[in-house]
Amino acid sequence: MCIAAFSFLAACVSATLATQATTAPAKVEVQSSEHIPTSTSSMKKPPAAGLANNRANSLCVERMSNDGTIARLDTLAGADTSSVARMNDGRLLLAYQGFPADDKAEFNRTAVRFSPDDGRTWTDAAPIVVDGIDPNLAPPFDPAIVALPDGRVRLYFISYVKPEGKPSAPPTKTSIYSAVSSDGVRYQFEPGVRFTVEGRVVLDAAAALHQGVFHLIVPDNGTASEFLERRERGEAQPGGNGFHAVSKDGLAFERVADLTLPSTQNRWWGNLLSNGDSLLFFGTGPGPWPIVTNDGTSWEPVAKPLALAGVDPCAIRTRDRGLLLITTTEPARTPATPKSKSTPTPTPTPTPTPTPTPSSPSEASPTGTASPASGSAVLPRDAEF
Repeated sequence: MCIAAFSFLAACVSATLATQATTAPAKVEVQSSEHIPTSTSSMKKPPAAGLANNRANSLCVERMSNDGTIARLDTLAGADTSSVARMNDGRLLLAYQGFPADDKAEFNRTAVRFSPDDGRTWTDAAPIVVDGIDPNLAPPFDPAIVALPDGRVRLYFISYVKPEGKPSAPPTKTSIYSAVSSDGVRYQFEPGVRFTVEGRVVLDAAAALHQGVFHLIVPDNGTASEFLERRERGEAQPGGNGFHAVSKDGLAFERVADLTLPSTQNRWWGNLLSNGDSLLFFGTGPGPWPIVTNDGTSWEPVAKPLALAGVDPCAIRTRDRGLLLITTTEPARTPATPKSKSTPTPTPTPTPTPTPTPSSPSEASPTGTASPASGSAVLPRDAEF
């Protein structure tokens, strides 16, 4: 979630949100598996409260080859909330929220980069242009990009209506909008709202076109006041629940059954990938990720999950059927050094240091693989999905 969204939520605390207009559809639960710990004590702790300092965040670009080896390709500084698609000419298009340190005019704006070689190198950032956008809407943020069959791309993004004549007044809700483009940089706004949920914070959407059906998935972020209060207390946003909508044309979406993950440590905060007959979701939390569905309704973990570095991951197949993974990473936090006390501390008696023993692979991460953040990792050959 970008800084613009956080500012919006702060304003919304004092606003009165509408109540749910319709009864929510029945929930669909993701099936549990042996990979999901029964105790949260063995899980990696999720980010405390989302992306708190976006300008210091970066995008980690990694590639998993067919033999399961994961290698770091690049790090894109001052960026988060990414989505990736393949253009009609074969190039990769990466859309994200940009925070360039040397360009105040484009700070906290959606930008794109292109890669001609499956993520090894990237062009300089180019801020998007959305022609015909409603002047009452806030600038687009939280992009989700989808390649269309006609060679164009559709950008789904979050925005909200700025109250007429009162630019500083709190808006009533966030919604998903869209725009289309032939070159990935200049877009034409598509009038109307694609999806929203009355009374809830709609942010961090994932989008995909799978077997002729467009899918939108949004984490349940609660109400604006709940979301902001958790941020201020430094608490993680609750996971587990999400909203799901489908469309035949990518414009008129129908809300279907809500989604539920087995663990509230995991969030529907990430991206979708159409993968042949199956649809994959790469989410945030200890996992296992990705989860997979063949019908868009019943989700379950893949047989051999991945260890993902960072949060809000997106993924795409490379030309040689490898997997490109792009995640948002936050800078390492250095613990504060305790102040020395005036009372001297007795010198402790030295204790023998035991001979170290190699740790088992299962100790490296919840999935039994080394963390990709270390530079490389090896997954079993049957990790293909």
